[in-house]
Amino acid sequence: AILRLAFAGEPDVIVSDLELVRESVSFTVTTAAELQADLAQPLYLIIGMDSLCELHTWVEAQRLVSTYPIVVYGRPGVSPPDWDALCGRFGEDAAKKLTASILAAPELDVSSSVLRSGLQENDEAARKLLPDAVFEYIRDNELYRQMGNG
Repeated sequence: AILRLAFAGEPDVIVSDLELVRESVSFTVTTAAELQADLAQPLYLIIGMDSLCELHTWVEAQRLVSTYPIVVYGRPGVSPPDWDALCGRFGEDAAKKLTASILAAPELDVSSSVLRSGLQENDEAARKLLPDAVFEYIRDNELYRQMGNG
């Protein structure tokens, strides 16, 4: 519900409940293949820099890298993986593709746990990080109410 509210009015974004209704463990490679099968355009995977550093540990990581365009968003304090290590894990062509996919964009220094904590405390700074409809849904459904308040 939150994702549907966050991306309302974005015609190129599809919110799927595929992993919620799946009765088995979800792996990105499986979900990506199922989503791509229903799309006429390429599916892009958007990951954080921290995920890029651990991508080699994902199930069928080589297949993900060779099949899907990957966009990497930087995270404060997280450096890109070592070039030689990236080449060793995925090959030079894939390493070039991955490093070229790192966005040159401002990095937000906020984590989901900090955001949740701010929402519990009714912090105005946390509210400003969310679309109004998302904040109102969280507030109205008391998703992050203070511990011990009922």
